This record gives sequence, C-alpha cells and structure tokens, in this order.
Amino acid sequence: MICDSLLSVSDVAELTRLSPATLRKLETNGGMPQRVQLAGSRVVRYSAEAIRDWIDSGCKPVAPVTKEAGNAVQS
Repeated sequence: MICDSLLSVSDVAELTRLSPATLRKLETNGGMPQRVQLAGSRVVRYSAEAIRDWIDSGCKPVAPVTKEAGNAVQS
C-alpha cells in the first residue's frame, strides 16, 4: 500500500515499472533518490515526495557519477 509520505521498494517498483534489482542499481549509482532507514529497524523506505519529483523530472540521475579506477564514485 502506498503511504502519503513513505514508499516501500515494492511501491516504487510499481510506480516506475522497474524491478527492485534495477532500483538498487540506480540508487547505488546515484541514478535515483536515496532510501532512508527507519530508526531502530532494518526497514527502508523512500520519500514519496523525492520519488514523485524524480519521476516528474523524467527519472534523471540525482547525483553525477564518475568512473574512478574502475569503480563508480559519486562526486
């Protein structure tokens, strides 16, 4: 179920029609908003506002990524 302020990985996958694995790759490479870990738990969620803004922007990368010594590094 989609909450007003926080979205699960499944919610974001449904909204974007991307797999959870693809979302993890995008997040790792700076291609989408970072998730947040809820205090005192291992539960992670995405800000609904950040995801809506990201989708509205055409899913453009949120952080520039450069290659350094063969590893993806956010700059």
